[in-house]
Amino acid sequence: MKRTAAWWWVPGVAGIVCLLQLVRNSVPPFANLTLSFDGDAALHLVLGDLMLQQGGWLDTEPTSVLAGDTPFIAHEWLAEVAMALAARPFGLAGPVILAALVVALLAAGMHRRALAMGATTWPAVVVLVAALMVQNTHLHPRPHVLTWALGFAFVTGCEQLRTGALAPRAWLGRSLLIVLLWAQVHAGFLVIAPVLLAFGVGSVLEALAVPEPGAAWRRAGTYAGGLVVLLLASGLNPWGFALHAHFLAWLGNDYMTSFTTEFQSPDFRGPAGWILLAYMTLLWVGLAGARTPPPAPWLLLSLGLNAMALHSARHGALFATFTAPFVAERLSSALGGLARSPGPLGDAAGAVLRSSHGLDEAEARRGGWGLVALALVGLLGAVGLARTPEITFDRDLQPVDAVDWIEAHPDALEGPMFNSFRWGAYLAWRLYPDRQVFLNSWHDHLGEEALRTYFEVHDVTPGWEKVLRRHRIAWVIYPTGSHLAHALDDDDSWERVYQDATAGIWVRRRVGS
Repeated sequence: MKRTAAWWWVPGVAGIVCLLQLVRNSVPPFANLTLSFDGDAALHLVLGDLMLQQGGWLDTEPTSVLAGDTPFIAHEWLAEVAMALAARPFGLAGPVILAALVVALLAAGMHRRALAMGATTWPAVVVLVAALMVQNTHLHPRPHVLTWALGFAFVTGCEQLRTGALAPRAWLGRSLLIVLLWAQVHAGFLVIAPVLLAFGVGSVLEALAVPEPGAAWRRAGTYAGGLVVLLLASGLNPWGFALHAHFLAWLGNDYMTSFTTEFQSPDFRGPAGWILLAYMTLLWVGLAGARTPPPAPWLLLSLGLNAMALHSARHGALFATFTAPFVAERLSSALGGLARSPGPLGDAAGAVLRSSHGLDEAEARRGGWGLVALALVGLLGAVGLARTPEITFDRDLQPVDAVDWIEAHPDALEGPMFNSFRWGAYLAWRLYPDRQVFLNSWHDHLGEEALRTYFEVHDVTPGWEKVLRRHRIAWVIYPTGSHLAHALDDDDSWERVYQDATAGIWVRRRVGS
């Protein structure tokens, strides 16, 4: 025991995984890519700063012309304020490290929970790595990362209620705190409905399968009552249940979600789809090979989240995060069954199990928490004091050089702009309040009509120039090589004044020039 205490700082396998995850997501070039994927982090920073400046929520979204006077439901307001506060002392490194820390601590929690559910170390580590790889395809310093963490905490509480580790009153109190916070940071809190449905219906199935079903029926009632109470509690946000209606209306609009890659079905022809498919394979291997049948709530939750992940790529991260401990336990059970079979395969499985058992106690004791904390201190020191290497937006993905040119030539461009949808957040961050973007990269508050207007120009449909005239567009900033770039080059009424490998800028020629 003394030796273990003296060597507490020695990283276990999971600790090394958590450390690598934190460092990888906190330093360039990966940190730059996570910032620049769609640039949304930039708009979160703008809005967070504006809310801090005025000491309250925003009535309208001020950075975009198309948003106009439409009431603004800032459904991620608290996360935006947190990101803006993190950026004040550390610049862009602040929100990046904040997101990386959340994911690293989540990874440590996922591993510890897997061991608590009966998994052994090596299967738990394999599943942890697979789940982190699924997360990384959606990892950006944005509020949805908090949904992963809060959702995992909520699912863990539901499991603890199922096993009796949490009393109903304690479970409800903890869940209320989670949901009240969750409703301020991200609309993903609505996932509590399918989670509680899975645990509730699963408890009913368990009640029907045992001779003394009283406890299972009481759990089912607790989950059902909790669903009502927690959904009512989620209305305690600045917009009440208008928040729920806003998000559900957007999610139910096929046009609004059709061009959002993350809300489309995963593409299994690319690396992100392969990673998700590999994780799904781990689940199904574990379910098929385990020696004991799975608990009904976990079977329903896993199948439901698997179906959600097939429908929407964004849900793949929730699927992997929420089910990782269960998948690790199922794989451990399958490995135990395989170890009992004769032959080389059984011998290999037995060797893995013996190695796992040797690490289990140390892994449960370490779990990665201390190592993550030490790494965080080092990262904050390196970034906060030395600012080396600098975390910034990737100039190949966002129009960094073009905006540098705009700032160096403030008199070269006058009047309203038209901009790329994917650059709207970054442009707002760099140019607001001196200039408003035509639209930023958030479409839920813009509405379908505004998006159709934008795509008339983006797709260079007949009459695209009339749309620009109707909105009195005086200059355009757009990707080099795009259809619109070629159309502007071919139109005598437009003149290109700037171009680099990423972006071009065109101004409308004056009549007679």
